[in-house]
Amino acid sequence: MADLRCPVCAAASPVPSAVKSGVPYWRCPECEAVFAGNLDPAIIMTHNDAPETRADAEAQKTRLRRLDQHFGKRPERVLDFGCGRGDYVAFLKGQGIDAVGVDQDTETQLSDFAPKSFDAINMVEVIEHLPNPYDILQKLADLLTPGGIIYIESSFADFIGNPVTSSYVDPAIGHCCIHSRRSMAYLGWKLRVDLAWINNNVAVLRKST
Repeated sequence: MADLRCPVCAAASPVPSAVKSGVPYWRCPECEAVFAGNLDPAIIMTHNDAPETRADAEAQKTRLRRLDQHFGKRPERVLDFGCGRGDYVAFLKGQGIDAVGVDQDTETQLSDFAPKSFDAINMVEVIEHLPNPYDILQKLADLLTPGGIIYIESSFADFIGNPVTSSYVDPAIGHCCIHSRRSMAYLGWKLRVDLAWINNNVAVLRKST
């Protein structure tokens, strides 16, 4: 595995972390992300149509309140990236916001939007599904207006406990790269955006004005 590198920071010599469903996971010695090595995309199964407890009304209100606070005002246009069934998009539209959803099986994709199209981008339980996080985040950052934000909810490697016993480290639910605080800081630096933490599970990337 001498050629195996971290998908976040490209560091070499990752440390074996766990094996789940026959898939080895590794920990980056530099940014501390936990990732699946050479994972065949066909192995990953996501559940976009499954019932989502994250779509309950109070959680949606909390996320919108955080968007308001970190953008500085009510965002006019929001992209829900990894929208699943579109519950949050429907909620935002009900609040008078121009909201659009994109997922792996939606007709609309990121390439359909012009730069500076959105004030805020929502990513709830999405970043851990991305085998190439920087490339995707760069595309998302390009879609932001000046001062726009990317709202990221996930479970981070610093807080999931032992990867061997953690149910979050599992290719069967599409989790190919579990980020850490250090890997998020690296991405913020590389993207040239500001990183802020709301809590241990929520980070916000802010584009410069």
